[in-house]
Amino acid sequence: MELASKRQTDVAKLLDYLTTVVKYKVLNPAASVQLPDVAVLSQPLYNWVLASRPQESRQDHSQCMLPMVIMYKFYKSDITCTQKNVPWKSVLNLLYEHQYVILNWPAGVDAVGPNFNVKSLTADELCTLTVPFLKEQMGVDYFAEGLEDNDKGTGQVVPTPKSSFYLQHWTTGEIGQVQMLTT
Repeated sequence: MELASKRQTDVAKLLDYLTTVVKYKVLNPAASVQLPDVAVLSQPLYNWVLASRPQESRQDHSQCMLPMVIMYKFYKSDITCTQKNVPWKSVLNLLYEHQYVILNWPAGVDAVGPNFNVKSLTADELCTLTVPFLKEQMGVDYFAEGLEDNDKGTGQVVPTPKSSFYLQHWTTGEIGQVQMLTT
């Protein structure tokens, strides 16, 4: 259980493998069977919420995913919001209230601000914001869906970063600067 908790191991796969090893050892006691490679079994479970729907375009999928990405980032940073979906105009307010900043925002995509409008983002910009997150969360399932084909050869104007943007708490220097500006 500890191994499963620490590495998020798929216990069902582990038990299937161990059952196979035990059965094989019963049939052939002289056989030397190695212990399972836990790294292979530690893939995250497939998340149907993140998967694209049949006949769904990249832009539609990314537009649905972007609010989920922001909510996930807020959840991980302990930023609570009473709404199910955070309006983009209140993202900056929430970040300011909880003293967080967005880092690793993709170059070529307008920064979140008073004039930020998700509906005006192109398909490439939306994918640039969502694809790294989907790859991080879905792992090999992202590639199994065939979505990686959509990332290559599309003539993207905005390059897709290797990792997703994230939220970081203000440093003491930043807190001091904000206090000086507000007093």
